[in-house]
Amino acid sequence: MGSIMSGQVKLGVYERASLLLIRTVTPLHIGVGRTVGIVDLPIVRDSLGFPVIPTSGLKGALRSQLEGALGKDIIKVLFGPEAGEGEEAYAGALAFTEGYLLAIPARSLRGIWALVTSPALIRRFLRMLEIMQPLESSKELEDLERLARRLLEEGKDMKVDQAILCKEGDERLSIEIMKDRRSIVINEEFQFECKQSESLREFFEKIRVPEPWRAILIHDDRIRDVVERSIIRRARVRLKENKTVGEGPWSEEDVPADTLFFNILLYSRPRRPQKLEENLDNAENVRRRVVENIFTDHDQRRGYAIFGGHETIGRGIVELIGLVGCSQ
Repeated sequence: MGSIMSGQVKLGVYERASLLLIRTVTPLHIGVGRTVGIVDLPIVRDSLGFPVIPTSGLKGALRSQLEGALGKDIIKVLFGPEAGEGEEAYAGALAFTEGYLLAIPARSLRGIWALVTSPALIRRFLRMLEIMQPLESSKELEDLERLARRLLEEGKDMKVDQAILCKEGDERLSIEIMKDRRSIVINEEFQFECKQSESLREFFEKIRVPEPWRAILIHDDRIRDVVERSIIRRARVRLKENKTVGEGPWSEEDVPADTLFFNILLYSRPRRPQKLEENLDNAENVRRRVVENIFTDHDQRRGYAIFGGHETIGRGIVELIGLVGCSQ
């Protein structure tokens, strides 16, 4: 891919893009509200049944985080005016995809836990990279595409009872079931025969995941069951001032810490009717302003945010990691 200058190629009105990895630091609950079912407050799932961070949750969290640093006028340029602000409606210069699941931690009989993904999740990640191609030409993007395609190639002939993991992961997570045959046992009920490949470790190192040796690739026919058994379900109550139960119990779902999601930020030219004094006259400047304020560690392109509104009980803290299109 050759170099693409801002403004030469567009995706609709969008001219630039950034790819973020979202790693949960604490359990995360982004729910659909109270339902009638086994779980009173389930998490949001996509059409395939996987946990997802809705666009509204991403937009609300980042808007709140950026508002203190940028001020209300710039926030309106990025996100558009909110209802009731008495201003002519217009679209913001910043758009979001949903936060899609890439991998989830699951209990392992040996080594405590493994980071589980599947070809279906990798394929969706690759599809998002392909969407970015016209907007962000870089070696980072090329490397991620190459590694994702290699994983899909290695996983296409994998059997339902097999898992791919790196040499160190095999040594630290698997057990010997019989002579010269090792398996990894996930969530106490899923047993997978181990196949070694360093491609998986290389991919997770590239996206800067701690302990990439924990990653395992399992068959698509098993991933949904593993995900469902990795989601945390707990009972909660709300106490009165005298420490007696005022409400509950009710059941609630969380995705566990160390779950990986990813999403794309898209940038357009500002569409606010009146001109601002600040240098926000093109999509590249919009991208630069957002990137320099969502990461607290600019050199490493890392920052933190709170999603889901459960921070008072120690949930919803996530780490934002800039993968592609996040350099200042």
